Amino acid sequence: MNQKIIILSTLLLAHILLFLSFVRFPGTFWPVFTVTLAILIFLSVKAGALKFKKITFKHWLYIVISALFLYILSYVGIEGIKWVYPSLFEEMERFYDVVQPVKA
Repeated sequence: MNQKIIILSTLLLAHILLFLSFVRFPGTFWPVFTVTLAILIFLSVKAGALKFKKITFKHWLYIVISALFLYILSYVGIEGIKWVYPSLFEEMERFYDVVQPVKA
């Protein structure tokens, strides 16, 4: 099968599954999201687009450094928002009290 068709169909399937995760099943987002991700990984492996290699120490180092960088970036961003706009988080909490998803 053509590689472009596989990639485009996988992207379409990813959008459909994520739509279902957010809109159709908002109360069970994380389980549905996990199953969605597993399906996409399975299809990528089956199509040959994803190949597994042995994880080395260098890979683990990249993982840890990336996780720390993401955590630091998020922390700095949140603290910066608190400094620039201190009441934002209280306003967001009030907003989500009004428009939160309907729980089944």
